[in-house]
Amino acid sequence: MEVIGDLPRELFLEILLRLPAESLMRCKSLLVWNDCIALVIYPERGIEKSFEIFVMKEYGVKESWTNVLTIGPLTRVERPLVFRKNDEILMEGSHGQMMSYNLRNKEVKDLPIYGVPKSFSTLVYVNSLVSVKGGNQMLDQRDNTGESDEW
Repeated sequence: MEVIGDLPRELFLEILLRLPAESLMRCKSLLVWNDCIALVIYPERGIEKSFEIFVMKEYGVKESWTNVLTIGPLTRVERPLVFRKNDEILMEGSHGQMMSYNLRNKEVKDLPIYGVPKSFSTLVYVNSLVSVKGGNQMLDQRDNTGESDEW
């Protein structure tokens, strides 16, 4: 079972998973792939790792989880971080480097980004026209506070 949430509305849902029994004792990363919830399952340790990608085809339906792809085995890769829109997945390397895996041509590319091993995290940003202050109020061009000028 995984829990996902909508923080602004304080709404949280439990998502039931129907996965093979051998998957239960492995690492899991919950990501977004092609506007669907995706779960990547992979071993915690090992020189070579394979990454199984399950996608929830119908939101909230336990039986809709489908194993759509297995990546690998790959060497020097620690864990998945985020799917990009161009059929790439950013991954953390085993020595703290950022890597990119292309789903089409199956190539792994080292990126010039380095950090402490197991320290990378990602945040998915979704562009929105809704104000984080609340409401959809247009800002006056002379006053960026969001307060309206009443005459």
